[in-house]
Amino acid sequence: MKAHSQLSSMGRSVAPEGLEKEERELEVNRALAETLQSFNDAMVGIMQGASGEGTAVGDGKSKSKHDDELVEKMNATISRIDEMILEEKAQNQREMEEMMKEVDMASSQLDAGKPIKAADIGKPAKAAGSATQEPAYDVEPITRLDLRVGKILSCEAHPEGDTLYVEKIDVGDAQGPRTIISGLAKHIPVEEMVGKMVAVVCNLKPAKMRGIESFGMVLCGSDADHNKVELLEPAQGSVVGERLSLESFGVLEPAAEDRVLKSKSQQRVWPKVALDLLLDKEGQATYRGQLFTTSQGPLRCASLSMCALG
Repeated sequence: MKAHSQLSSMGRSVAPEGLEKEERELEVNRALAETLQSFNDAMVGIMQGASGEGTAVGDGKSKSKHDDELVEKMNATISRIDEMILEEKAQNQREMEEMMKEVDMASSQLDAGKPIKAADIGKPAKAAGSATQEPAYDVEPITRLDLRVGKILSCEAHPEGDTLYVEKIDVGDAQGPRTIISGLAKHIPVEEMVGKMVAVVCNLKPAKMRGIESFGMVLCGSDADHNKVELLEPAQGSVVGERLSLESFGVLEPAAEDRVLKSKSQQRVWPKVALDLLLDKEGQATYRGQLFTTSQGPLRCASLSMCALG
């Protein structure tokens, strides 16, 4: 089974109802014990080979074949552990989001000068009569982002920042390309930026960076040490301005209220989503194990895999 299929399946069935945290921890511990046993078996085989003890193992299998089976078993168990760790992370994120809903509701009531009642905790904030309202708190955060295919038309060094680029990126806006600032100058040469098709977060609150306002963010993959950074590239043939899709949500198109994520609660959307953005084993972009795609297929980084995306 391909790695992205495993991760996608995991994303659809992570932490089923009724599965207690203690049971998940026990399953992880069992997998760890299996890995240690496989490792010990492999080490015993290696030591026997080094001392010249026999050429066959057990039922007559060659030692080489036996060792290959041990390694295969270890790799399968390690993969299981990797998947369970991702599942645990997703479950913890959901629990954190539930807590944030209560905090958001309490914050909204305080801002409106209303007392907080114990009975109200856990309920969504009530809509004010005439004011434009943000989506309810139970809206999946990823659906509130405006994620589009863009093309870098130009790229130059920021005059006030040696780690920054100033880019002009076409994301399909009627008013023309956007100015976007990216901290990629130490990672990707200018000549590898110009003309690239990229994925852009288009509805973040504009931010001034060293005197120049930025109207979006280019998505990239990065290793743990942030030493290697690569652009997230849409599948060949993707169209400038088209919105990204996610397996269980379809095309991601935010509500009108989220055209720009500028309020305090709206600005929490991106940090929540960023925690669950990952490259899978094939370098494809995922959210909670589900693949991002354009009309032409998945988005991916050139060589990075199993690392953060943001």
